[in-house]
Amino acid sequence: MKILLSAKNEDTGLALADFAVKRFSGKGHCFYVLHVIPPITSYVSFAAVPELIDEFVSRDRANGIEIVQSVAKRLKQRGVSAGEIEELVAEERPAEGILSAAEATGCDLILLHDSGASGLQKWLCGSVSAAVTTRSGCSVLLMNPVRKTTSVGTESKSELKIPRHSTSMQLG
Repeated sequence: MKILLSAKNEDTGLALADFAVKRFSGKGHCFYVLHVIPPITSYVSFAAVPELIDEFVSRDRANGIEIVQSVAKRLKQRGVSAGEIEELVAEERPAEGILSAAEATGCDLILLHDSGASGLQKWLCGSVSAAVTTRSGCSVLLMNPVRKTTSVGTESKSELKIPRHSTSMQLG
């Protein structure tokens, strides 16, 4: 089985890797670790200073590479062989990048983290997870963050759980 792990950031990527290894390792699966960098035009106007744009894009690419390398390292630490892991960084709108990577690699399953956006934020920005689950040609397992409150009141999102209501679907 070919499994695409969409790592939005290092914490969610590592949690997805841990989940994937628990459920799918040791069975000859191939893991594609993906980080999608939104195009710079999503954030700035064309009137911005070109040198600053180049610096911003370079920093985002370097960060994306670090994220996928960290997730790939976690998979290796958990017993997945290097030959079963491919690292991918794409520069597209997030939903399109995930869907393009899934199609290009022939994935059977996409593991995706739901950011938990709702209300006005979801309406204004859209939902990557909704776009991927409704448009994907393969199964999608959408995972929600587990929020833990410490004694100081800060939250940790380093673990993921399967949602109570199924958001996994097969299209086509």
